[in-house]
Amino acid sequence: MLVVATFALAACTSRDKIETAGGEVGSTLSDITVRDYDLDMDMMRKWVAGMRALGAAAEHDSSLAAAISSNGNETMTESIAKLEGNSKAADILRQAGITARDYVMTMTAYLQAAMVEAAARANPPGKAPTDVNPKNGEFIRTHHDELVNLLKSTP
Repeated sequence: MLVVATFALAACTSRDKIETAGGEVGSTLSDITVRDYDLDMDMMRKWVAGMRALGAAAEHDSSLAAAISSNGNETMTESIAKLEGNSKAADILRQAGITARDYVMTMTAYLQAAMVEAAARANPPGKAPTDVNPKNGEFIRTHHDELVNLLKSTP
């Protein structure tokens, strides 16, 4: 989960936030918002495979470790560029069947939806932010057991 934690900071940074006319705040990435990014099990499997491979390779390669680390101030666009700019990271993600963009978007959408679902299960339930894709919350609920098993052995 080290890779998830380091990219979580980069993917959810406030520099990627915009405020809509209605006062809602959402994460953006060029022409698509994370709110519009739908999760699916195929992409989740590719994300986890990429995350595992990146984490394992980074243990022996400091340039790769730097490419997947975050200081918490990077935008999603910067995180994607960092992955794309490191040939080893790009190759690892390509072998996992996922682009750097989808890697960061999948991670961000998953983390947002998982936080919303955890808040909904709290006692008393927390209120979900309006900028999180409701389909992804449903995806988390529907595939909960499969996701737990998929992520269980992630470093």
